[in-house]
Amino acid sequence: MNQVMNFSDVKALEAFMTMTTNESGTEVVDKAVFDLGEMLTNSRAYELVVKQMEAEPSMAAILSERYVGSKHDLEALLQYPQNSFGYIYANTLSGTGIRFKLHTDTKY
Repeated sequence: MNQVMNFSDVKALEAFMTMTTNESGTEVVDKAVFDLGEMLTNSRAYELVVKQMEAEPSMAAILSERYVGSKHDLEALLQYPQNSFGYIYANTLSGTGIRFKLHTDTKY
């Protein structure tokens, strides 16, 4: 199967590489996170996931409520055991300087 990368694929790869190498400073990484999120939510894969969730009654109910989870409390997560997902997640984010902004305007 021959597939050609389009401009959007290249931009997504660039954003991913910026996020994972973190050599460009926090502002550049924050922009890469936002850009990658935008690309993913405008993708065919995202459309398919939303359709699948809408087909499941319990998920459809959550989507209709426009549920937005709570903000992550990194300080609280750092109190979890060091081998837990919560601790590793918080420790990793704290080390990168990435800060997430909660967006409540979802497209589904």
